[in-house]
Amino acid sequence: MKRIELTERIKALIKASVGDDIDYEKIAAFEATAVTSLPLNKRGSVFDRGQITAETFIEAANLLNTGLFVPLHTLHEQGYEIPVGRLFYGEHVKSNQGTDELRVLFFVDGTSPDLISRLDTGTIEEVSVGMQFKRLLCSTCNIDLMEDNESIWSQTCKNGHVMGMGSNHVKPDGVANFREMSLVSKGASNGAKVLGAQKRLLASAYYKDGSALAASLKDPEFMLFGSPTKLAEEDPMLIAELQAKLVKAEGDLTLTATAKAEAEGKVATLEAAKVTLEAAKTEAEGKVATLEAAKTEAEGKVATLEAAKTEAEGKVAALEAAQVEADAAKVALEAAKAEVETKLLAAETELAPLKAAQTVTLGQRPFKIPLGGVEGLRATTTDSVKPDSDSVGLMASRAFKTPAR
Repeated sequence: MKRIELTERIKALIKASVGDDIDYEKIAAFEATAVTSLPLNKRGSVFDRGQITAETFIEAANLLNTGLFVPLHTLHEQGYEIPVGRLFYGEHVKSNQGTDELRVLFFVDGTSPDLISRLDTGTIEEVSVGMQFKRLLCSTCNIDLMEDNESIWSQTCKNGHVMGMGSNHVKPDGVANFREMSLVSKGASNGAKVLGAQKRLLASAYYKDGSALAASLKDPEFMLFGSPTKLAEEDPMLIAELQAKLVKAEGDLTLTATAKAEAEGKVATLEAAKVTLEAAKTEAEGKVATLEAAKTEAEGKVATLEAAKTEAEGKVAALEAAQVEADAAKVALEAAKAEVETKLLAAETELAPLKAAQTVTLGQRPFKIPLGGVEGLRATTTDSVKPDSDSVGLMASRAFKTPAR
């Protein structure tokens, strides 16, 4: 059997914890390794592969030994189950392998004979503690992850060390709340179990205050640190945690499916919009091609007009040169005209007295013919009697010739 003998020392420890004597015939006491510093088995959580500090075990033992009530349950059913016993003593010890342990003494009351029988026979062997910690330290840089909730959820300290990756792991440190210890089929702490007679320390007949395990003690279970139960069995707390995560994952999956359907609807809308835009693009490209052709044609016309403009400008330049030449000729002609008109005016001015004298002369009757006649004077029908013939030829007039002297 694994139950320990209720010696006077054990009874004194129970009395110190409970506060009075009890009916020792109705209880069965046991010794257990409540938790060790070996890597924790809490897959999927920040505690996985974590190693609890020795200071935590010392603090937990001190709390237990100074009157803290720590109930014993099965399968962490605290809140759903009346305690089946209680812890009444604890101590921090070093194992033969150098690991830290929290050893405890507990008893189960007589209302659970079947439970006591299973403990005695080893059917129930492992234990698990419900404990809250003051700090969760990074094993690499000693930063407290509890300073930032995001670090807990991301399992990554502020310096970027991911817990459970490589050599990084969390170091639970300090006891914030020692809630309970449970009898389980598979505990989170490797090596946490109810101990038989050969593995006991606190209930050993050779126990001395402050003693540790004897170096000569052979302890195969401490070397294996394994569970005799099947690997398929899990701690109900871990199962509950996984179930909660599964429910959350299913909820997330529903949200994801809804988001996916919404996204697919948006994709369909975008695909339709894409088709419309592609058609508009094709139409626009056609218009661009038409405009490019019109542009080319217009550029051809512009080139023709530019050539015509150049030709017209040449003609205009020629006309302007001719105009300048004509204007110059006009000015010359105007000057010549003015000169001629001046000369003509002068001639007319000079001729006017002559005409006036001639008129006076011709108006005198009779006039004298100078001797020898007038040279070159030819008579006309003007001053003679009209001849008999209609036509009188021009001839030298003899009538005006003076006789020779």
